[in-house]
Amino acid sequence: MESNNSSKYSNISFWLKLSLLGMFFTFTNHEILSRIEIIGISAGLAVYIILWLFSISAICLISFTKKHSIRIIWGLIISFSAFCGDFFYSASGYHMSIDDIEVMWRVRGNADQAFGFYWSILIESLGIALLGLFAIILPPYGRYAIIQSKRLTFWISTAPLLPMFLIAGIIYARGGDGTNALPNQVTPVAMSVFLVVYNTIFHDEIIRENVTMTPTVEKNPKHILLIIDESIRADFLDINSEHGMVTNLAGRNNIANFGFAASAGNCSDTTNVILRTGGTKTTLPDAVRSNPTIWSYAKKAGYQTTYIDAQTSDGVLHNFMTEDEKNEIDSFIQINADVEKHNKDFVAAQIIKDLLKNDQPQFIYFVKIGAHWPYEGKYPRERSYYKPYMAPNEAPGENLEHMINSYKNAISWTVGEFFNEFLKDIDLSDHVVIYTADHAQNLDHRREPGFMSHCSSYNEHPTEGLVPLLTITDSPEYSQLMFDAAKINFDKASHYNLFSTILLLFGYPEQDVFSRYGKSLMQPINEKQEYLVVPLFVRFGRPLRWQQIPQRDTLLAH
Repeated sequence: MESNNSSKYSNISFWLKLSLLGMFFTFTNHEILSRIEIIGISAGLAVYIILWLFSISAICLISFTKKHSIRIIWGLIISFSAFCGDFFYSASGYHMSIDDIEVMWRVRGNADQAFGFYWSILIESLGIALLGLFAIILPPYGRYAIIQSKRLTFWISTAPLLPMFLIAGIIYARGGDGTNALPNQVTPVAMSVFLVVYNTIFHDEIIRENVTMTPTVEKNPKHILLIIDESIRADFLDINSEHGMVTNLAGRNNIANFGFAASAGNCSDTTNVILRTGGTKTTLPDAVRSNPTIWSYAKKAGYQTTYIDAQTSDGVLHNFMTEDEKNEIDSFIQINADVEKHNKDFVAAQIIKDLLKNDQPQFIYFVKIGAHWPYEGKYPRERSYYKPYMAPNEAPGENLEHMINSYKNAISWTVGEFFNEFLKDIDLSDHVVIYTADHAQNLDHRREPGFMSHCSSYNEHPTEGLVPLLTITDSPEYSQLMFDAAKINFDKASHYNLFSTILLLFGYPEQDVFSRYGKSLMQPINEKQEYLVVPLFVRFGRPLRWQQIPQRDTLLAH
């Protein structure tokens, strides 16, 4: 029998543990009442309530077991799951889905930048998760501790698997939907396990076709350079807006500006793989797994191929690039990690200028580090022309003026100063440069409750796909060709016109190119300017989802 002091201590421990668990559930879960209202009085509401009851019961069983190892192991899993769900909701403003988990896994190489951009939010979510971990591993005392037996230990240790299994069933039955406002203590980990199992069973193999076209044009540009900038929004450039940042491109007579263009997707990996494989709106997503790559077409046309990546280093592949694709490229170059981020594009620029002096025809694909968030660090502090800018730990969207000024500073450096340096003492008389960005940025609303600059899979902003598109060449032939094209297709083009354009520059016949890859920049374009909303590889028979970029007359100039 417990003594009075022991009983009193047990009671305090019990209510402390229960209170902490209650705070853990309350602070890490959002919009539960809204979800109930949406479901309404139905069988679905019963399932929703049962799932919550099972989840709470399972975690309470784990928390009040005497077995330390069970509390510690499950405490780490549950608190980490809650951290992920709460952090994502606080950062984005919507609940994490299975599609978001896959996107985050693919762009995990940018985790350090994401944490830097969302640092203050991360700290809040981490603090709540640690509170939950403490609540679970805090030892129960006296009559509140569950008495252990071998059979009981087994059932307690597997209790959280039941709600996770039920959530996986909902994901499968609802085609990936139905997880909004389910307990973050188990939902993110349940979705992750489901995704691993699903991808293992239904693995899509990449089997590429061979190039069947034959180049027929004898004279092509000697060198072709495709520059993919990072996170550049078209209306923030002086070539597209009187209030835009200086690009050092305005007023040049060798620039053909296509104005506002639509990116292929609103996430870097989606856009880049589409640009490298020539997927079209009617052939995605299968085309990116089967089409010949841009490298294969370049080689058959007699071009040496070079891929320059200023975003990653040490052989790390991203943007859906595989080892097989990497092996197709003649020269694979990454800028060393010890180079300061704001200098990486400039180091790459000098490499490109040297390559353009080569007698052997070159096709160069350059992925810039650009203005990817966090914007601070993408330009030297002494080049902070727009003030006040974001503080190191300032949450994105918390102060729009600060965020936009930081973005303007980044663009002024990574676009304006870049082209100022790159176009010095360069001979483009027989070369064609195509410049665009992988996606743009949403900078038009406050963090209520979250903020996603791009890669949104839900409630995406039209400006996430609003990118610049222009060509630079001193070749009389190609300069006039591009001027004429920009005149008829100003504010009409998209990334889905680039693969065809490059193949034509390689010398492939128009009829073959257009029949497979659609219109180039040189044909009148009348399709909607839309970008693909992630994910690219949809499941469960769901259709791809598209978002139209804003038109010039409806977009407020900054």
